[in-house]
Amino acid sequence: MSDPILSHAVEMLKKKAARVNSLIESEPIQYGAKLHLSGAEGTSSAVLYHSPKKRRFSFVPANKGDQEAAMLLAALVAEVTGLDTGVSRELGSGDPVTETVIDPISMLPPREQKLTLWIGTDEAGKGDLFGPLVAAGFKADRDTAREIYGMGVQDSKNLPLARIRSLASGLMRRFPDRIAVVELDPDWYNAEYPGYLTEGGINGLLGWAHAAVIAELSRIEPVPEAAVVDKFGEPRRITDRYMSDIHYAPLILRPRAEDNPAVAAGAILAKDRYETALDRFKDELGWRPHAGSGEPAVRDLRRLVKQEPRNLAHFVKTHFGPVKRLMQQRLG
Repeated sequence: MSDPILSHAVEMLKKKAARVNSLIESEPIQYGAKLHLSGAEGTSSAVLYHSPKKRRFSFVPANKGDQEAAMLLAALVAEVTGLDTGVSRELGSGDPVTETVIDPISMLPPREQKLTLWIGTDEAGKGDLFGPLVAAGFKADRDTAREIYGMGVQDSKNLPLARIRSLASGLMRRFPDRIAVVELDPDWYNAEYPGYLTEGGINGLLGWAHAAVIAELSRIEPVPEAAVVDKFGEPRRITDRYMSDIHYAPLILRPRAEDNPAVAAGAILAKDRYETALDRFKDELGWRPHAGSGEPAVRDLRRLVKQEPRNLAHFVKTHFGPVKRLMQQRLG
């Protein structure tokens, strides 16, 4: 499924069904997932829809199946999504059940659901030839997490660039004291990179940047209960950089952490700062390099080598393969 919120809800449904000795199978359909439950109560089917734009779930029970199984499936969906699935009335009419706005807290892993104050961090620029490496963080409580979710903050991979930049602007205006951003520009990055070769290379530098963001937000009272980070390497890449004079909250490092609104905000802020750096390059070069490391960025690299052959380290990460190969060709 391309919708991460729907995917997460389906996975939670499967886990909860397994705990009551039932099995839920799912089939992706447009804007939703068809669910089929089987167990001691019998079998039942339904469709769970999710609208990323409206940020709502809706649930449509099937008009066939065992009543007890139907009620169990509806109850599980209600528990996961917060929907009023009408389990106290007769099911099977095929009519959509009342929609509900998603509570982003309820969609998080159990440990994160219990947090009342936490930091979320993510990065941008890690796989890009041009521009800096950026880490950004957002300090959230439960109400703030719901507020930024209502603003439209979500997994940045699902958002167009214009929306990312608009959201970043809104976050900075509304919550300036909850934000920290660390930008490692190419000059600094290239000078420091050799010293990190035995410490994970780019992941070592990234750990330093995340630790700096977490430290900055940890200095602001009250101290957060956790720092949630979208996983990029081992936890020690970050914790080895912690300073002894700062109290750090426990680290939660996991993949696909952008379902946490604070992490999603960090990703949006990091991406916006990265794109701003490319905007500055346009002022210096007369043209704006492409993000990424694909063919458009490689073409821009060739253009840069012709235009600024002695100043590459100001614009690109010089240890990347395409940069090394191009320089070897020129020297050869």
